[in-house]
Amino acid sequence: MRKLLVVLSALLLVAFAVPAFADVSWTGEFTFGGITTFSEGEGAYDYGNLYTDAEWSVDDYNTVLFEFSGSITTGWDVGAAYLSSDLGSALGLGVGLTVKTGYTSLGTNAYSVSGNGYEAVVDFSTDENGLFFSFDLGTATLDAGFTWGENDYGVVLTVPEVGPAEVSVAYIIDDSADFEGVFGAEAEVSEIGPASLALGFYYDVPNEAWAYGLGVSAGFGIATVGACLNGNDTDALNDVGIDLNLAPADEYGIDVGIGLSMAEGAETFQGADVAAYYKVGASTWYVGYLVTDQGYSYDAPTNSAADAGLGGGFYIKGDIDF
Repeated sequence: MRKLLVVLSALLLVAFAVPAFADVSWTGEFTFGGITTFSEGEGAYDYGNLYTDAEWSVDDYNTVLFEFSGSITTGWDVGAAYLSSDLGSALGLGVGLTVKTGYTSLGTNAYSVSGNGYEAVVDFSTDENGLFFSFDLGTATLDAGFTWGENDYGVVLTVPEVGPAEVSVAYIIDDSADFEGVFGAEAEVSEIGPASLALGFYYDVPNEAWAYGLGVSAGFGIATVGACLNGNDTDALNDVGIDLNLAPADEYGIDVGIGLSMAEGAETFQGADVAAYYKVGASTWYVGYLVTDQGYSYDAPTNSAADAGLGGGFYIKGDIDF
């Protein structure tokens, strides 16, 4: 921790003391909340998000990024550290080509439009030290790369405009000398009248396993309603989620989330979460109540011991993107 504080202090000094050498931007997200049943020892807390990115635009061609992520159990860690160079522009290739080297990730887009997000089954990546390339093909983007020291490879093709849809296909190989990996295909459609749609499918080649997901969200006046489901080779219908947002104004509203499971042997009712929220400038504060014996949560602090062990409870959570 002390070493990290020294590094952060040095980065801050560089960022503010030598702005003439590089443009530096800081971004991140902070989410923290606590939950309780008002009984002795029956409370918990968690950081849903705790990270910051420092990005240096060194010149017209080069960018350096560091991401620091935190955890209440493991402390602070480096989530990303890489150099990105616009090789296509530097060499005058006439085609967009960006190369990255360092610790970063190459993965799927994980499209999601519903509040519960069960449709995002195509959510996998390779996160290691490696070399990654991004080709701007005009009508599509092709990302590819590999990692040093691990048999990890990946390729992701994203087409941003297929009518009203964005479509992506990926093949990610995780530590396989036989180049057997996971194939994923996903899409997001945002212009179906008042509705948005997301769907995905993946096939795990070495394990001969598959899964699919489907989600929809639609706005009607002050109300936005979402529904989602997914399934796999074990349970053709697995998770089902329903969510409702009522927003009489931009600054405040009510969130409702319900989780169900149709998996064999599982409890059908996974949980329900009701919260009122208020936006204080860039931050959003939630006050709500969670009912669950299965670990379900919607706006409640995630991964909290109270979720699964105590059947939910009353909670308060604050969130900000900066």
